[in-house]
Amino acid sequence: MKKLLYVITIMLLIIPVLVRADGLITKIEVEGIGELSLDRTSWDLNLTSTLDYVNINVEQIEGIEVEGAGQVAISEGANTLKITATDGKDAEEYTINLNVTRPVENDTGNPETGAFLPSSILVIASISLIGISLISKRNKFYHV
Repeated sequence: MKKLLYVITIMLLIIPVLVRADGLITKIEVEGIGELSLDRTSWDLNLTSTLDYVNINVEQIEGIEVEGAGQVAISEGANTLKITATDGKDAEEYTINLNVTRPVENDTGNPETGAFLPSSILVIASISLIGISLISKRNKFYHV
């Protein structure tokens, strides 16, 4: 009976080491996009950003080395980001194909509130006020 308890204890200690239910990485999150499903190892994503980098947050099991996480440089267009996790024996690689677009700039010079006057109306109003001022100086108005 004592031997059986030893065998069961040893098995309970060894089985978790031999069988790893989860991968080396338990979570991948891309700032501006969100958490990625670890049912896959590759994703095609789109991101609209003015930044030249993206933050990739990775949670891994203890003792695992991860490369490709943190603040990663990106440029407009297609970017291939690789995340590699290794425990010394096994390695896992994840690929994020990130298409980056820059937001369209509003070059009208108008405030975003929509409260504006077109410059042509301002020019016409200014010229009209100057003309009225000059005419009123030449003509004398009498009060009756």
